[in-house]
Amino acid sequence: MMLLRDKDGQEITKESEILDYVYSFYTDLYSQPPVPLAESREQENAPSLIGQLVTAEENRHLREAPGPEELKDTVKNLPLEKSPGEDGLPIEVLRELWEETGTGCLHFVQEAWKNKRIGKYNSGAVIKLIPNNSRKEDLKNWCPLSLLNLGYKLISRILANHLKDIIPKLIDEEKTGFIQGRSITDNIVSLGLCQDLANA
Repeated sequence: MMLLRDKDGQEITKESEILDYVYSFYTDLYSQPPVPLAESREQENAPSLIGQLVTAEENRHLREAPGPEELKDTVKNLPLEKSPGEDGLPIEVLRELWEETGTGCLHFVQEAWKNKRIGKYNSGAVIKLIPNNSRKEDLKNWCPLSLLNLGYKLISRILANHLKDIIPKLIDEEKTGFIQGRSITDNIVSLGLCQDLANA
């Protein structure tokens, strides 16, 4: 039997009450307060304060709809053995049935580029809660994991591939995590050097 405790420590065991509690917990957790008007205006003006870093050619490449070869390469390089989303389709199915599905897949991707949207179905996710430790009755110890549909995975990977060549010049060198060719351990080394200099 599933058991959770609310913020007051009260037990919740009924399925409907658990679902309501989980919904309200994560709604509160991920809700943001409204942005004050002055701050909102500052954010709107921020792009005009940044110099142009992307060339016209790079912009053209970023916006260019993928062709059949790029899409095939993307499918070939997507990681295997990943949990599917609501569509139930793992990447292995697309690879095995590429001859039958490739044309339809290309049509979907190019339509998404043309219309600048992928539709509600493909932008949704199935959220699974995975416990972080043995204290499962406290919802703070559960990690939400989003299982995305195959169409979303394809589009996001293509966008990431288009961006990877220009990201290094858009992100300061001090930002070392999650960028190809950089490592978060660089910050640890830098911190060690700074401490050595401070103690010298």
